[in-house]
Amino acid sequence: MMKVYRPLPLDIERKVNPRALYISKTDRHGNIVYVNKHIQNISTYLENELIGFPHNILRHPDMPKAIFYKLWSELEKGNEVTILIKSLAKTGEFYWLKHKFQVIENDLSAKYKSTAEIASSKTIEKIELLYKKLLKIEKRENMTASLFYLENYLQERDLGFLEYMEKKLSPQPKIELLFNKIKSSLSNVA
Repeated sequence: MMKVYRPLPLDIERKVNPRALYISKTDRHGNIVYVNKHIQNISTYLENELIGFPHNILRHPDMPKAIFYKLWSELEKGNEVTILIKSLAKTGEFYWLKHKFQVIENDLSAKYKSTAEIASSKTIEKIELLYKKLLKIEKRENMTASLFYLENYLQERDLGFLEYMEKKLSPQPKIELLFNKIKSSLSNVA
């Protein structure tokens, strides 16, 4: 078994390239089989330091286990999952990315694919509050208690896990309307 290096987390955020797509693929056990150059750049790991290792090599300790439990539960059902993840670079710095996880059907080496991109600071603020609460419960009690809190939290909002994440991570309708208006006015100018 390969030894996983765990850097000491620093309270320093890495700058995420807003134009980059961060792509990784894992096998059915969550071991990395592919990373693109953007993942290598943001994580500060070399490709050979990631390939063959569990994807949780990038897991920041501020991330509640309950979120990953829900992620894997949904992926095992064949569902596409979009979630916000705080990751830990080899340098100890952190970065937030909005990940879209998919099950890959016709790839012999990979079972899951993650395509990630920048998340807005407003989105991070909203979801980070929930993550901090879940993590606090996990530290005080355990993951089961954290999952129980999460289920009640979602039930109070009449949302499932996938719906909640999609709602929080999707662009707000007003912003979408504004962008469409700008695009339309730009195309009329051309």
